[in-house]
Amino acid sequence: MDLYEEIVKLRRDGRRGAVATIVNVRGSIPSFKTAKMLVRDDGSIVGRSAAGASRPKCGRQRAT
Repeated sequence: MDLYEEIVKLRRDGRRGAVATIVNVRGSIPSFKTAKMLVRDDGSIVGRSAAGASRPKCGRQRAT
C-alpha cells in the first residue's frame, strides 16, 4: 500500500501515526536519501527508511 494512502486511512479511522524521513546520511544506505516510513499508533510500520539501524532512532524520536 502507498504510504500516503495509509496516512489517509489512519486519519479516516481516527488513528495516529508518525512519518520518519531520512534527512542526513553518513556512509551508504540500502535506500535513497529521502526515504520515508510510517509508524502507526500500534507500532506497525509501512515503508522503510533504511536498514534496521535507523529504526531504534526513529522509535526514540517518536517517544519523546
